[in-house]
Amino acid sequence: MPPVTIVPPNLARLPAPVANPATNTQPTFVGIGTPLSYVPLSVDSKTLPLSGVVSVPDVALSQRSPGQTPDVMIPAAVPAAPTVIVQQPEPVRPYTGATSYKTYREYFERICLCNGWTNPTECARYLLVDMDGAASEAVRGIKAEKDSDLNQIWEALSRRFGFVDEPERAMRRFDVRKQHEGESLAVFEQGLRVLYREAWPKTDIRFSEADSLLRRKFVDGIADVE
Repeated sequence: MPPVTIVPPNLARLPAPVANPATNTQPTFVGIGTPLSYVPLSVDSKTLPLSGVVSVPDVALSQRSPGQTPDVMIPAAVPAAPTVIVQQPEPVRPYTGATSYKTYREYFERICLCNGWTNPTECARYLLVDMDGAASEAVRGIKAEKDSDLNQIWEALSRRFGFVDEPERAMRRFDVRKQHEGESLAVFEQGLRVLYREAWPKTDIRFSEADSLLRRKFVDGIADVE
């Protein structure tokens, strides 16, 4: 069967078709939208079967001569969607008042730095949410509506859980501190460091004297394993 040339209806009548010298066949003109049950189409010297209704844009065909084979239209590649990374905030451990509020304050300030909480009012709101038990009762009535409320929360916790002789109390606790049953060595060491900072707040724990004292206390406090 001869090749088919698709002619848009809006084009003027084209000149007489020219026979293909290679195949010695005459092109056949078919209007846009003409249903074809089986018409071979010559594309790059290959015959492809077509079925149904052929629909070709007028703009693409208006630039071609009657004997020219239409190019295959390839759609442009769609760019991939950008990858969105959502950072989950570090959860905050609740405070009940059973441990030193100073230690909890250092911990909470590290969490604020990690999560990017720089506004004092925002930090105060997160801090109020993490109060539990006796600590929640100590800060009752604070709304966290202004920047000064953050210091007000810490002052309330200091009055409720702080002691006038807090360094002396920490010294006594440091002297009698032993490794508890089931307590890991890492947790025991961290507990000694916390008590040391509370007992001697003005001493740098990196000094050789402090390191020597902590090492000796750590060795003496390790529980005997039978």
